[in-house]
Amino acid sequence: MNKVARVYAIVLTIIVAVGLSFYIYKFVSPEPTALTEGPLQPDITIGKSAINYHRGSYCWFSTPGEPGTCGDPIEPGAFYKRIHENAANAEPGEEVTIKFSSKPDKLTLQITDEQGLQQKVLGDTGPRFTLPEKEGYYRYVISAAWGTENEASYYFGVTILNK
Repeated sequence: MNKVARVYAIVLTIIVAVGLSFYIYKFVSPEPTALTEGPLQPDITIGKSAINYHRGSYCWFSTPGEPGTCGDPIEPGAFYKRIHENAANAEPGEEVTIKFSSKPDKLTLQITDEQGLQQKVLGDTGPRFTLPEKEGYYRYVISAAWGTENEASYYFGVTILNK
């Protein structure tokens, strides 16, 4: 094979490789999955009863690569007061379940008691936990993330009553 034929073979190989790559990218690769227009809303239950929650801070990009939106709740003092006023009543040791229409890649839950002490209740393991045995008011915050851009927090209160 002479030198000119080799150059043509190399150029032809490059053209075919680029064309094939473009075809795969454009027609074979799956489109990015679009999520809902806003943060997903969880179903939170104590036993079989749904409980109210309030959305906290969030950043949401419904279509990858497109502009998203971020938001924060009202002033913290008023926000926490609203959570306390809407707290669910429950008995000690009841089970709480958190469900989303699309499973988050990361899910954490923190609890704050009446003295302001915080602790992590569950890590990335699952959407269920048991309420404390001690009577009193507890504020919970769920932090959920889908991928690297979509995240939201949800707050709810629970008042544990004596049996």
